[in-house]
Amino acid sequence: MRLVGKPKLDLREDARDFIDLYGSLGQRAENFLPRHIVDNLKTFTHLCYEEPDEPWQ
Repeated sequence: MRLVGKPKLDLREDARDFIDLYGSLGQRAENFLPRHIVDNLKTFTHLCYEEPDEPWQ
């Protein structure tokens, strides 16, 4: 999967590892991971790249 930009949140190392995993798996992930795992990983990554809702962040 192609990731553009940097995460909007200050993330711990384990969260950045999940994002790297998502980026490195690409379309192949759907071949060997259950669909709900791929969906959760995709949702997590997209949330990290969105603007935070809280004005203090």
